[in-house]
Amino acid sequence: MDIQWSVLIAITYSLILLLYHLAVNHGCRYIGASNLFVIVQTFLFLGTLFAKVDVSEDTFHRWVILQLVGIMGFTLGALVSNAITHTNPKLAFRSFSERDWLFDVHSATYWALMLLGVLSAVVGIGFSIRFGQHALIRALLLRAQDPVGSARAYSALRKSAVYGDTYLGYGYVMQFTDYLLPCFSYLLMLRANYRRCSLGGAVWFAFTCITVWCLTVTGRREPMIQYVLCLWLVVSTRYGAGLGKLLQRRWRSLIALIIPAVGLVFLLTNAVRYSTGISLIVGVVQLWNRLGVILASEKLRMMEFVFEQPIVWGQQWADSLLTIASRSHTPGLSNQMHAMLYGSAMGNSPLEIWGSAWYNFGWIGTVIVPFIMGLFLQWITLCTLTGPKTPTRMVLLTMMGIGLARVSEPYLLLNNGVFALWLVLIGTRMTRRYDDMALGVRSEGGSRCATTP
Repeated sequence: MDIQWSVLIAITYSLILLLYHLAVNHGCRYIGASNLFVIVQTFLFLGTLFAKVDVSEDTFHRWVILQLVGIMGFTLGALVSNAITHTNPKLAFRSFSERDWLFDVHSATYWALMLLGVLSAVVGIGFSIRFGQHALIRALLLRAQDPVGSARAYSALRKSAVYGDTYLGYGYVMQFTDYLLPCFSYLLMLRANYRRCSLGGAVWFAFTCITVWCLTVTGRREPMIQYVLCLWLVVSTRYGAGLGKLLQRRWRSLIALIIPAVGLVFLLTNAVRYSTGISLIVGVVQLWNRLGVILASEKLRMMEFVFEQPIVWGQQWADSLLTIASRSHTPGLSNQMHAMLYGSAMGNSPLEIWGSAWYNFGWIGTVIVPFIMGLFLQWITLCTLTGPKTPTRMVLLTMMGIGLARVSEPYLLLNNGVFALWLVLIGTRMTRRYDDMALGVRSEGGSRCATTP
């Protein structure tokens, strides 16, 4: 495409982002579900401009227009959400930052969550035993023997967890290991800090080791990104929940070491996945390629196929929901797209939200679906800032926001932890009521202490 067109398109998208920032957030720095979604889509859009793939100019222009219309519809939906809730995001975040925390790391809510956390750990350990090997460790060992063939072996190990001959139910397991388990790890850290007990610190360390093991057992990289990103947003005072300012200095120092250390391991294993040489530079380059250029190139090739197909009027969304059924191996559209890109249906290459909306509902979906997404994700963000300020609630909603930022169709609401986290949130709301009633009985009608929500 002509360089002048690229510059014009980039300027147009930048103006839309500026409109989103000024009109929707009013200067709010909080990175919730809506802002994370915009960041993810911006990576895709920039990657599209730099993508080097053999597609027709018509495909490229239509795909760019879909993304521009989509982000504008999302912005409009977020604006309507602000108006309906009568909430100024900047003022809401300022009020949230100034409110005191209502600790529930010692209440019935906490103990109910810990029971579910232990269950999640048992599920993860059971899965790793059935899987029979640790893909990441196995790949590193293979690399020592055969640097050239290690990348191919690593890819095969990752896919065997989902598409192997033995059914392991990884789609169900990941609800516990990839989403719930990290949340419980954070809550254990907060409890250990709150109680200032060495035993609590030891329990947190053991639980965190189990969490990291379960996150890396299949060799997938996305769970580790979620783990580090959620931890950063939970403790960040400027952009996240702000729990970090309540931590003792030694805990803050530990987190300051954990985040870059995990990031370094991720980048090095990312280099193993895509290159015969292990280096930090290779890892960074391949990460950008994966999040930007490579991903965008895949989406362009997929959209060239999609634009040639008739509108299915929601049939693809309905079919993908059916694949959630236990032992369902019916190839969905994402498997077919993976086969088109890589010659094998053993993998997923889902459409992005704009492409999925077009494929299922045409221009009607391209306008309405982004609007609904903006309305819903901004509402989640505002509810996070205006609801009870408790550690459990903020941790769960932060992880949910990360899941919502990558949703492209209803199927993913059930498959990427959003629905599971929502059920846990409902459960914590019930236990908070129990805590309130118990506290009311203990106070015998006196003024109520604000140590539980």
